[in-house]
Amino acid sequence: MPVFGTLAMADAGLLVCVPASQKSQVDRALPFAKAVEEANIELCDKAYCAASTLNIIGNTFIINMVNPLAEGHVLAEKTGLVNENLHKFVEIMLPGVYTVGVPYILLVVFFYDLISEVEIPIDQIQAYIF
Repeated sequence: MPVFGTLAMADAGLLVCVPASQKSQVDRALPFAKAVEEANIELCDKAYCAASTLNIIGNTFIINMVNPLAEGHVLAEKTGLVNENLHKFVEIMLPGVYTVGVPYILLVVFFYDLISEVEIPIDQIQAYIF
């Protein structure tokens, strides 16, 4: 069953699960998903590949926001606006995955790594992402 979210989101029970199969099979899987999900998108009586297709399309939406977020942070840095203020704006206007998900983690880890020149171990980055 494809899911949207990071490991940290799973620990907090904030994943979005996408089960697809015959209704009886989806109903059997849902109790297991309830432990880690905030919501689900049931694709009852759809082919298994429908859930994976939705996952791929959704991930392209999420990943395509990395560039605008990065550009916003660069602009905020260059104009003297504190990045925390931009983050508050993003939290209010685009809540959810853009503030806690993979794109924001990548942005914060790599953006601040470049600005502060602090070495962040690759295993720490992988722990946030995977």
